[in-house]
Amino acid sequence: LQPTGTIPIVCNMLAIKSNPTVHSYLVTFTPELKRDLHTLFMKVASEPLKGVAFAFDGINQMVTNQKIPDTELKFLLGKEKEFVLKLVYKHSSNEEALSISMYETIIKHYQQMNFFAEGKRSFNKAEVASLSGGIELHGGLAQCIKSTNHGLFLNVDACFNVFIQERELVSLLNIMFSERESNERSGRGEVRLPDEQHPFWRDASLLLKNCQVQTLHTNFPKKFKLSGILNKPANQITFSKDGEEITVAKYFESTYGRLKYPEYPVAIVKKQGKESFFPIEVLKITENQKYTRKLNENQTAEMIKHAAKIPTDRFSFIAARVKDLKINENDTLKDFNLVIDSNFLECKGKILSAPEIIFGNEKRNAELNKGQVNIQRVRFFDPKGIKKFSIISLAKVDKQNLDNEIRSLSSFGRSYGVEIPTNYSYSCINSPSEYEAVLKKEQPDLALVVLPSKSSSIYNKVKAVAETYFGVITQCILSKNLNKLTKPPFAANILLKINAKIGGTNMAVNNKLINRPTMLIGADVSHPGIGDLESPSIVGIVSSYEKTLTKYNTYILTQEKKSEIIADLNNVIKKSLISFHKHNNIEPEKIIYFRDGVGDSQFYDVFATEYKAIKEACLSYKKGYTPEVNLIVVQKRHNLKFLLGSESSGLRGGLIDKMSKLKVSEGLKGGYQERRGGGYDRRDDRRGGGYERRDDNRGGYERRGGGFDRRQGGDDNKGNVSPGTVVEEIGHPFYYDFYMVSHYALQGTARPIRYQVLVNESNFSNDDLQQFIHNMSYSYQRSNKAVAGVSPVRFAHLAALRAKAYVDKCDETVKVRQPFENLTENLYYL
Repeated sequence: LQPTGTIPIVCNMLAIKSNPTVHSYLVTFTPELKRDLHTLFMKVASEPLKGVAFAFDGINQMVTNQKIPDTELKFLLGKEKEFVLKLVYKHSSNEEALSISMYETIIKHYQQMNFFAEGKRSFNKAEVASLSGGIELHGGLAQCIKSTNHGLFLNVDACFNVFIQERELVSLLNIMFSERESNERSGRGEVRLPDEQHPFWRDASLLLKNCQVQTLHTNFPKKFKLSGILNKPANQITFSKDGEEITVAKYFESTYGRLKYPEYPVAIVKKQGKESFFPIEVLKITENQKYTRKLNENQTAEMIKHAAKIPTDRFSFIAARVKDLKINENDTLKDFNLVIDSNFLECKGKILSAPEIIFGNEKRNAELNKGQVNIQRVRFFDPKGIKKFSIISLAKVDKQNLDNEIRSLSSFGRSYGVEIPTNYSYSCINSPSEYEAVLKKEQPDLALVVLPSKSSSIYNKVKAVAETYFGVITQCILSKNLNKLTKPPFAANILLKINAKIGGTNMAVNNKLINRPTMLIGADVSHPGIGDLESPSIVGIVSSYEKTLTKYNTYILTQEKKSEIIADLNNVIKKSLISFHKHNNIEPEKIIYFRDGVGDSQFYDVFATEYKAIKEACLSYKKGYTPEVNLIVVQKRHNLKFLLGSESSGLRGGLIDKMSKLKVSEGLKGGYQERRGGGYDRRDDRRGGGYERRDDNRGGYERRGGGFDRRQGGDDNKGNVSPGTVVEEIGHPFYYDFYMVSHYALQGTARPIRYQVLVNESNFSNDDLQQFIHNMSYSYQRSNKAVAGVSPVRFAHLAALRAKAYVDKCDETVKVRQPFENLTENLYYL
């Protein structure tokens, strides 16, 4: 099948149509301040800078429309403490790279002055949805400037954040408690909060810590941050007043009037070493207080329902927020003569051909419009069997029903070629120690672990113990889903995971590009979460070791927290080469290194460090060994979205700019080289050799005819582009990159993946490289659907994520355990 012609695509980008010269200044406060610097800056600097257009980013950069002398401004905070504000000239916007941050400061300045702005995101109250538990979802706009080979564009996308509802504190706590558990109500229909010893107050205190509140009992409301809620009521806690002890309730009764709820705990405020107590009924949560706790299952479902917008709705939402927030038309922009287009960009894309998927008994073309391949009545490419099977249940189950369900799973397994015995050992356990004892005793090839709930802590413990203590492969299933093992779709999904975990291959992709021994490498670095000050950063690396590119070695590394560059890559590459040779009796002639999680500012570091490490590892492995190395950065964290051009007419106000002058770039701009010339040479020769072609029904790289209907785009009801869509026109000005949507979006708007080709020693053409990457999105063994992102990177990400469960914090040390070696040639973490 050949790729289709071009299709019209709308991008959520607004052209920056002017290029004003502006000037940047370093802003410092002495002594250092940790408060709302933007508000303070405006108060101190507005008068001295009168007549000059200026913008401040709220951190350390000021931008002006004219050059001014370095300035030093002294001011007082409080009664006596003096501070100094310094403005020191840095540079002007004579280079595009410099102008980007300066223009973003100008855009951000107006948002900070008029709306709630956080980083590059702005929110107003135009789009608010209530969630359970006293919180609400605010819709806003994320903005950043992108440099493309057609100039600068402002990328605008929908964003969402969760806030605590602005309401009286008692009312908020009532909502939180009533939704937490069943409560008795008073005769007036009000929820009564529990006594002060109830664990609810501890949770509420943690949630509200550092949350801003304002008083309701004073003529002039005061604002301050809560330190928490004390587990003592207002009619019991005392303080000294005029030499006598008095309760908080009595004090408020004598000063402001009788409290309605004197039996409720009090809020505590700590300021300058002093503690103050306030009855919760006299406080109100102020606006824009972010909710920082993890959402529960219900809240997550509610959030997704509001935030997952199909493309037509998403682009309409963006257009509305652009107008509400005055993103492209406000006084600050006018002062700087910065002109931003009001219309979205329209460009061209193409749809790649559907890959051919090879099973054990036949070959099938993927259904491109749905991004999947039909696996009914097929035999897996390389099915494996289980000899010793155990079921370990952490929940109560009906053993008779379980027997029937396992017989059904075994029957489905045989149809795919996977042998699962119906004779199994069964254990129902109640503690972690029992779980360890069962694994130690049984040592099964596979343990099916029945979980009572979606608790991540239980899941992580199950995986960590099995994989790092005993080298046992597990497949978890919720107790409520056991009956689904009798349903073909659910059983198929379980079997896909099981077969891949135990060393089998479910399907292979016919890759015309791979005609010589090739090793794929996927690498990802996972950093500890917010508030985790002890855990290191964890690196997941996978490397293929056979020609179907479906089997991978997995390596788990640890390194200094927040370090993005992989420190021990050299050693991993050497191990990977040894493994490849062991399985193929030959070294790879090509290495394709897919690197996840790298920001634009880190491209050179990755190129200079990790590319060098791969080259050095090859020479260290064997003198004179210089395979072709290709380095491709895979980026998911960006805000570019696509809307099928034929669906754009429904947008309010149009907002489409048909840019007919844009042309699809020709020729691979590959290698880490500038478009303007220079860079690194790429070899033009294509050496012969390669893998032997197999004639049996498993191997072979023959492409057979046939096909299916493909629409010039995605689902007519959604406006999503079709899986296999590639856009090149909005690429980087210097390096070759493209955006690809390989998957079918089940809900919301599909997120394209950006592939940045930093090194291309194999001299792949644009079309070949794109088709290969698209094909590999169908090689994600735990699903019959194409995934967003090339499969080695997905495997590396899962490996790093699993390793987080291996973190062992004991005493004052942090250790990350390693999985047993018998697991590391299989995709045990699927």
